Amino acid sequence: MKKLFTYLIASLLTFGTASAVDYANWSVYINGGASQFDGDVTQKYNQINPAADLHWTAGVGVEYTFTPFWGLGLEYQYMPYSGFSSSLGQSYWANYGEFDFEGSSHQAHIFTSLNLTNLLNVYRKSWRFNVYANLGLGASFYEVSQDNIVLATGISPTITYTRQPAAIDNGRSLLVPMSLNFEYNISKPLALGLNIHYRATNKDNYEGEAYVRGVQNDNFLLGTLSLRYKIQSSKEDGHIRNVAADRFRQEQTKEREMLDKLDSLDKKVNALDSVVANDLTPRMNEVERLLSDQPDADGDAVPDWRDREPNTPAGSFVNYWGESLPYEVLKAADFYEELAKMQDEEVDYDMSVYFPFDKKYLTKRSVDNTAKAAQKLKSNPLLKVELRGYADFPGSYDYNLRLSKSRGEVVKQELINKHGIDPSRITLNPQGRMMNPPNALQKNRRTDFIFSKIK
Repeated sequence: MKKLFTYLIASLLTFGTASAVDYANWSVYINGGASQFDGDVTQKYNQINPAADLHWTAGVGVEYTFTPFWGLGLEYQYMPYSGFSSSLGQSYWANYGEFDFEGSSHQAHIFTSLNLTNLLNVYRKSWRFNVYANLGLGASFYEVSQDNIVLATGISPTITYTRQPAAIDNGRSLLVPMSLNFEYNISKPLALGLNIHYRATNKDNYEGEAYVRGVQNDNFLLGTLSLRYKIQSSKEDGHIRNVAADRFRQEQTKEREMLDKLDSLDKKVNALDSVVANDLTPRMNEVERLLSDQPDADGDAVPDWRDREPNTPAGSFVNYWGESLPYEVLKAADFYEELAKMQDEEVDYDMSVYFPFDKKYLTKRSVDNTAKAAQKLKSNPLLKVELRGYADFPGSYDYNLRLSKSRGEVVKQELINKHGIDPSRITLNPQGRMMNPPNALQKNRRTDFIFSKIK
């Protein structure tokens, strides 16, 4: 039992982390069946059951299931009821006589639902059949009238003073519903249920203002069948009510393990940064100083001891070995402009928007990354952004160029329409497919955010 409550608490705490997988959570249902009033009724001589009649009942509800272990819901139930009651033998109250009563109750409540089959076996691999225990709190609104009233003097000559039973038009009471639900998922969107309910109230006058006193308040017993529809059950990750406990447990375990590994890796990187900053960097600077403090005959900032071209003309661009860079290389690279641009640009690859193969719509993660980029632009009005789009290598150059442009346009419209970013701060730069990638099927279908200052 201790293990059960421990896992239940852990399941409630994983509500926040469960969103890492995009499950559907909402479902709606209808129910119908039979109900019987459990109050101060009197058994007639020709009846086997107490003199509360069986009636039909119907209801509708909506539920949000957080995990395969629990959920919250809202339910409405309509409940007619009737019966026979007698006040004889109740001392002071005996002067109300006998009467039939008939009423109806409108009941609404919120409830929490616990999946007992999953809580009792967290390694369960099936999701088809489940048993739920529900407990709620709500209100009941009822009205009742009496008929076939026989005054007490007509029953017992010893009673000389009679009281007339009175109807109730706007009765209200608290409601505490409890139920046990057996549910079978006949498909991913639909489930059939068999439900046993007991509904307790805090009033003893559902028979009317006749003061027929019992030993407890009035209650209701129900047996119903239900049909549940799971909304968006065709979603990519599916509906949470269709997820087996073992699968959910493994997903949560993997996420925790990954977070632990990332935390450990972050500590190692920080330790390595500390070593580099406090130990290696000073040593490298000293070595560079010693090596640079050497003769340099041609003045190209490369010491003679590693200068492979000791007579380069003044003003030449050279590499590490003092070799002149060809003019064609400098021109092709637009060296000066690229250098200035690189100093002003900032690329955050963590915000990059990735697209499914040959598609141009935004996924949930892409929408989140676009929101981060918008927040960065809002926090610094001096920033502008270039949307640089790419596509996979398969396909023609023209097709992929159009595709990368369309993807950039989708991101641009998201920034403008949803986040209110000024269009003048956004430019598109479609690149098409990546040329000569190391892997022709490499995933390159993305749009990068290139931030720079407005000049």
